[in-house]
Amino acid sequence: MKNDISFFLGTNTRNGFYSLFYDLTEHTTPYSTFIIKGGPGTGKSGLMKKAADEALKRGIFCEKLWCSSDPDSLDGVFIPEKYCSICDGTAPHVVEPVFAGTAEQIVNVAALWNRENLKRKSKDIIRLTNENGFCHKRVSSLLCAATALKQNMSEIYKTALKKKKLHELTGDILLQFEPVPDKKGRIENRFLSGVTPKGIITFTNTVKNLADDITVIRDESGITEKMLTDIARYSASIGYDVIVCRDVLFPEKTAHVLIPEKRLAYVTTCDAFPVNIKGAKRLSADKYCDKNILREYDSELCFYKENIKLLLPKCVDILKEAKDIHDELETCYISEMDFGALNRLTDDLIKEMLG
Repeated sequence: MKNDISFFLGTNTRNGFYSLFYDLTEHTTPYSTFIIKGGPGTGKSGLMKKAADEALKRGIFCEKLWCSSDPDSLDGVFIPEKYCSICDGTAPHVVEPVFAGTAEQIVNVAALWNRENLKRKSKDIIRLTNENGFCHKRVSSLLCAATALKQNMSEIYKTALKKKKLHELTGDILLQFEPVPDKKGRIENRFLSGVTPKGIITFTNTVKNLADDITVIRDESGITEKMLTDIARYSASIGYDVIVCRDVLFPEKTAHVLIPEKRLAYVTTCDAFPVNIKGAKRLSADKYCDKNILREYDSELCFYKENIKLLLPKCVDILKEAKDIHDELETCYISEMDFGALNRLTDDLIKEMLG
């Protein structure tokens, strides 16, 4: 397996930030999660990058979990071989320990800043934090509009769906799965795509590095979501570990299913979140719909698709604005951090994580 695996663990949605960070803390013993607490610009991402780089240097597989608000920064690293993970446990993806000191450890980088100097910057910190929050609130409103349009598309497609035909396809796919003896499968939740200040990002290399047998399903409305969910649940029930990648506009729903043990992937593509993988099998969800019904709503469906494509770039523009504000906020903290102490803390932590 190639060691270039990237996901998001959270993303901007119609309801604000949607977090999947609980997945890192739901592993049972002997897993440990190191939860970093500290403000912006305090070196959290740099610490995690050093841990990931050291794992890669030793040939240890790890997942890099990036920040959708700043896709150059890490929000977490998962190292299954060492039964551990590390994550940024601060807002908007607050992570708190359940079994503190045993299953989870707090890494307090806030202890390394100059508290008195930061107090003197309180007006700037409060102002910039509120301005950043206002940007994200506007993004959520736009995503709410995009989601409503996508929901209308979905309702139209449901009226045209040939359920029996799609159910037969699901059955044919599941018949290809052989049970794994004496093994309980597990479902991990991730985002493969995100709306970010750098545009719509989809980690297609992750799919290519985890799977050889890849099917890309053209699905503008999400009607294959139940099929993907059934594939994921059945695979886990017969012993496979499965990565379920959520839909950005409907994060409670499944957009992609990756089964690394079978080197198998089913991923969806649409105009708003395109996935292009050379050599992949192709499937169109429209094949399982009554084309006469879809034709009746053709202009309306085009309206929805075009307007979703207009809304998402505006989200990107506002997220760029939020990123600039966040960068300014980080400078308030950077000058007040003892990075020498942070480097020593990082070295000790890496030794504890990787041995």
